[in-house]
Amino acid sequence: MWHFEYVIPSFMILAVILLHYFTSQHISVRVHKIFFAVLYVEFFTILIDIVSSYFCDHFEHFSYELLVFINLLFYILFLLRSYVFFIYSYVLSNRTIRLKKERVILATIPLIILEAFVISTVVNKYIFYIDENGFNKGRYNYAIYICLFFYVFLSIVVAIFNRKKFHRKKYFAYTILFNMVLFIGGIVRILLPNYLIMDTTCVLTILMIYLCFENPELYIYRRTSSFNYSALNALLFDDRAINRTSIKGFYLRNYREFHGFTEDNLVDELLRVVANAVKIYGKTRNIFYIRRGGFIVCYKEQKDFSQVQKEVTRYLEEYKRMHDIKIRTDLAIIELDEELAGLPVSTKVELIKDVYDSRYNMVAFGRILISVDDYNKSKRELEIKSEIEWAIDNNDVEIYIQPIVETKNKKVVGGELLARIKRDNGSLLMPGEFISVAERYGLMNKIGYMVFSKACKYIKENDLKAAGIEWLNFNVSPSEFLGDDLSSSLCEVTNKYGVDRNFIHIEIVEEFVEDFLRFKNEISKVHRFDFNFVLDDYGVGYSNLMRLNEINFINIKLDKSLVRAYCDSGNIIVATMIKAFKELGYELTAEGVESEDMVRKMTDLGVDYIQGFYYSKAVPVANFLDMVKEINTK
Repeated sequence: MWHFEYVIPSFMILAVILLHYFTSQHISVRVHKIFFAVLYVEFFTILIDIVSSYFCDHFEHFSYELLVFINLLFYILFLLRSYVFFIYSYVLSNRTIRLKKERVILATIPLIILEAFVISTVVNKYIFYIDENGFNKGRYNYAIYICLFFYVFLSIVVAIFNRKKFHRKKYFAYTILFNMVLFIGGIVRILLPNYLIMDTTCVLTILMIYLCFENPELYIYRRTSSFNYSALNALLFDDRAINRTSIKGFYLRNYREFHGFTEDNLVDELLRVVANAVKIYGKTRNIFYIRRGGFIVCYKEQKDFSQVQKEVTRYLEEYKRMHDIKIRTDLAIIELDEELAGLPVSTKVELIKDVYDSRYNMVAFGRILISVDDYNKSKRELEIKSEIEWAIDNNDVEIYIQPIVETKNKKVVGGELLARIKRDNGSLLMPGEFISVAERYGLMNKIGYMVFSKACKYIKENDLKAAGIEWLNFNVSPSEFLGDDLSSSLCEVTNKYGVDRNFIHIEIVEEFVEDFLRFKNEISKVHRFDFNFVLDDYGVGYSNLMRLNEINFINIKLDKSLVRAYCDSGNIIVATMIKAFKELGYELTAEGVESEDMVRKMTDLGVDYIQGFYYSKAVPVANFLDMVKEINTK
């Protein structure tokens, strides 16, 4: 007697997942295609399991041939299910490299042998047989579980072997976890053979895969309803999907101004208008939103995108008239010179992004052609990226500290932690060379974590308060606040070294932040753990007094350009700004102070702290206390 109370609800859940996945927008890459195969194989395996179990319960009503056929079909699908789960795990852990066919073929051999063995049971009755009592297990029925456990074991071994290739550590953990669920399902089926519980564990595995890796929402940028950068990466990693693909960039001119002076819902609607128009007129669904009003389009058939540009721009003009938008926002195309046609598609994508990042607010209506010079510049940035990655892998990100002096008593009371990248030849890579590259390639989180860990270790091992140091500033870029784990990482390190969080001030660089609400929420989360915030480089970015009030800064650091403007010409705007900040209760730090005259003028204006070469450049952390003693004893 077979028990169906678990399998029927599981089958319905699987049907819902299959329907949602099939009707959702997704990119056509290898890993998603294999997940399709997993869904279909599991769907028919459960369906045939239900049907065959019902037939076996009522075997007297069905012919011998039908009973043999339906059970044979179930065992074939059972083995195939184990195999497709393995193939998915294998592709998931190898998605960033070209798959080796010989390895896949080698892993397929056990399946072929066991499938042949199952089919032969029609004659030898080794797996099952039908007699006057109905369904019976054969003497080698356990062979199907050997197949399951073999592929689960192989999946775990492959995942462990390729664990460093996973984009995030948790993806490796998820892969191990869903394979363990499959293993448990096999054990349960052996122990409770009449309960169709293994189908439920397989559906649970699919649900885990769906939520962690295959949910279409993970690859959609909601504000534009187009694919996001994760989807583009998935496409670039798939050598088959990207083969013979051409790309172009589409960017909105003056997007920064438009975003700054327009309601968020209108910005989102405009981005959707652009994305949909490019899809319609360009006749392609492979459009990816990068950032700041920029899209990358992938296509295989040659298209006249100048006509697409005209149609989309006309569409934009109509939209702006309807919503009374006065800011000029045109559509520009960025494409590569013919001399660069032979470059890999991934390199072309990075070139388009690099050119846009450096010029995106200067893009004029029309066409920007990426030259060989642009390519050479990008190559240099890739070399810097490799140097950064080498330093991260070898723990060679070093910390320097520049002193901050109080204007009242001319004593060092704080310092700013600064990173230096040590090359493999021993020389140093300065922040001006590596920060923009690290930001672009998502390496700032790793650099920041390493600097913060080394800084906390230094604070623990040295009595800085005895030397008069009241705080150290630690730089965090806005992009790091747009992650999900900044607060937990900061707390983890401070707890490890027992550092007072009030001793560390978080410096935030003043720059344009597209998703300001998310940025603000993450700052609030970090602030709840007793970290204080300092606004860095005020005067060169995009902050205003309203946004300053939205974030609880304790100090504003005036950029050296503002400081120099006042010291050179007595700029009244700077003086008025400083007065306003003081009335609002902010402490102020003047950056880039290089002379005694600049110190005097900033002090007379009411600035609280001085930072600059007049007192000291940044020094290695090992020399910081000696330098503090030298300044304080003058």
